[in-house]
Amino acid sequence: MNELNAGRVFLIRSGGSLDGVGSTPEEVATHASNSGARYLIIDATDAAYVDTPGIRWLISFRSILESMGKKLRIVTPPKSRVTRNLELLDVKIDRYENLATAWKTPWSEKSQETKRKRAA
Repeated sequence: MNELNAGRVFLIRSGGSLDGVGSTPEEVATHASNSGARYLIIDATDAAYVDTPGIRWLISFRSILESMGKKLRIVTPPKSRVTRNLELLDVKIDRYENLATAWKTPWSEKSQETKRKRAA
């Protein structure tokens, strides 16, 4: 995973797979928080897949961030294996189809509710 801290947004790029191997969710959340980030984006555009340990990692990461008052988004292409698995398992993480949209969409709760209603 590669990281980029751009002010309040902390970007994590996953080029391999989301398999739960590597840094723990706690370590990543602490590192991002110490850098001053309030919002985190995981760019899984190039990720080959997400497996069960990867799903557990994402859910744990989201929970830790929420307890810290931070928000998480994930970027996955519409027809990717990652998207399919997240949807199949009904993982509740704000998902975007490209990084530009994830980055530019306001982070307010109201905007997220509107986005969800439009998607339904």
